[in-house]
Amino acid sequence: MLKPVMIAIALAFGAQPVAAAERTTLGQFLARWDALEARPGDVAEDDPERLALWELVSSAAKAYRQRIADAVAAGQPAPGCPPPPGQAQLDSDEFMPRLRTLPPERRDQPFDQAMFGVLDAIFPCL
Repeated sequence: MLKPVMIAIALAFGAQPVAAAERTTLGQFLARWDALEARPGDVAEDDPERLALWELVSSAAKAYRQRIADAVAAGQPAPGCPPPPGQAQLDSDEFMPRLRTLPPERRDQPFDQAMFGVLDAIFPCL
């Protein structure tokens, strides 16, 4: 069984995102995640596919933080309001079902854009 990916850890970083997340669609990400979870036994921490998926999540989380910072710097309302870096408590057991509820017509959407929408819904600005 694939151990939960800690979105909270990814949200803690503030570095520039890696462009790979923009090239992977939501559908591709979900198919790769499902294939990894379908493997028998535990997936090693250093498994190349696990690391690649982690990089996609991490990159998208960094881009999400940057998107918020850019909106605020431009005087626009923040699209989402996650807790400060290091304080978000969200793992794949909560996050993945939300990704899966996105309509099938959004499966061609870039993964990072899909993740932004889910995170905006999880962390609304009140």
